Amino acid sequence: MFDYRHLYIKEQTSFKGKGRKVKIGIATVMATRHSQVNAGLPGEWGEIMDKRLFFARSAERFLHKKYSAYHTPLENLKPGSGGSEIFTVSSHKLAILRLTLGAMAAADRFISFSAVVISVKIPILIWYFLS
Repeated sequence: MFDYRHLYIKEQTSFKGKGRKVKIGIATVMATRHSQVNAGLPGEWGEIMDKRLFFARSAERFLHKKYSAYHTPLENLKPGSGGSEIFTVSSHKLAILRLTLGAMAAADRFISFSAVVISVKIPILIWYFLS
């Protein structure tokens, strides 16, 4: 149920065309994933934002679906480079994407904290009423 990983946004810093090429992905270890992305994708990729979420896979799926109209797949890439997770967005859309990811991180912390509190209180209440 919990999928505690990094959800990140990277931007192709060497891209000079219209819009901004961004990659939305998830990773367990960011340093490893950063080197895989830079080795597998053309150009230089810099990190814009990185948040650790308990529901990283679901959040990534949501963002990919939300930005599917801006999907820009790259060709002739190494396997595992994440070339299918590339989107070309305007600066305005990128700002909205950053706000969305920040809101997801805040909601994720609230939900996970609430789940921990509930899971701790239930055994205490059971113990209290049974003793």
